[in-house]
Amino acid sequence: MNLWIKYQLISILLLSSIVKNEINAQSNVDMNENYIILKDEFPITEERVKKFENEKGIKLPQDYRNFILEFNGGVVVPNYPISEKLKTEIFPIERFYSLQDIELGVIANQRERMEYVIDDINSGKEYFEKGNRQWGFDIEFEKLIFIGVCERGTLHLYCGENGYGEIWYSNYSGGEGLENTGLKSFTELLNSLSSLDEEWIFDKSNPAYENWESDKVFTFNYYFYWEDDIQEKSLQRFKEVLASYGDPNKVHKIKETDVVNYYLNYPIVLKSLIDSGAKFLNN
Repeated sequence: MNLWIKYQLISILLLSSIVKNEINAQSNVDMNENYIILKDEFPITEERVKKFENEKGIKLPQDYRNFILEFNGGVVVPNYPISEKLKTEIFPIERFYSLQDIELGVIANQRERMEYVIDDINSGKEYFEKGNRQWGFDIEFEKLIFIGVCERGTLHLYCGENGYGEIWYSNYSGGEGLENTGLKSFTELLNSLSSLDEEWIFDKSNPAYENWESDKVFTFNYYFYWEDDIQEKSLQRFKEVLASYGDPNKVHKIKETDVVNYYLNYPIVLKSLIDSGAKFLNN
């Protein structure tokens, strides 16, 4: 690819950053009594949340609803759930999904995980109906919302009857699959957050959080798994995340390349940009 094409692609992607003035600064840090939320996503409106609820046929618990409206996902510090109420281990939380992430519904190969979860729910119902309440459970897949990704596994919030507001966890990387964590609400999950480092001290003035830089845009293949049948949505989501990131020419301190050149290594993304109507010089 010649330089003109690269420059033209950069120009097109930069247009998406115009909406940057309409979103919170990506470096925004919100501090609470026991944890810090590092925001890196577009804010969400009450109307958008209601639309999501109507489409899903659910009512989000008020504590999680408040979280989405205030933070809309993000990285949490500390991130390891520790509680006497936990029935199963939850690995460190890498990120809480934004509502946009959840709507796209293909985060971190989520479609494959959905199939596993559905199988577990069906198996759990069989145990439940046979009277084995210890291993069985009676929940609806459509009411189980994927709310976050962990180092090994996925966090879920149940919005149906027989356990409304409970936190579930699915681990298909050597774990037990879908399990009820024992945490009765999203608030209990947040209140359980701690650190594996015994010497770690929660410090609201820690300068490490002042210039927070997300790695989210660099994990497109992981958080925004590309699917041919939703190319338009995948492309739009990519542009949104790029816009929230800010300067697409900024060199990442670890990967040592800028955002645009990083994604030029993914031909399917470039191809779909072109197919969507993007015009390039000499092409």
